[in-house]
Amino acid sequence: MVCRSCGQSVDPGHPFCPWCAAPQRRKAVALFPPHPDVDAPGRGLRVSRYFDPASGPPHTRLSLYDDEGRVTSVVALDDATTARLARFLFGLAESKDVPPTVRQRVIDLLTGRAASTS
Repeated sequence: MVCRSCGQSVDPGHPFCPWCAAPQRRKAVALFPPHPDVDAPGRGLRVSRYFDPASGPPHTRLSLYDDEGRVTSVVALDDATTARLARFLFGLAESKDVPPTVRQRVIDLLTGRAASTS
């Protein structure tokens, strides 16, 4: 793999270029399984945060999967809506469960404010 910033060779597993420190990841992805005790058919949720301008403007994409692993629906959220969703979800969490510093780092990541450090 070649660094998109300086053109030097970079191992595909490295999130940053060892030569110029430019981020190499174009998106961050997290998978969330369904709740085991709730009767809601499906396999889960994939949340992707896109940073690369080649993929369009920075955005968050939510993809729902069925029990066969097929995407059944997708929604793309702009930064303002992503931040609103993050505030909503973190507002439901008790501070003893999610320390404020961790909460802020996740909000920063989701809203793109930490894109250069992820």
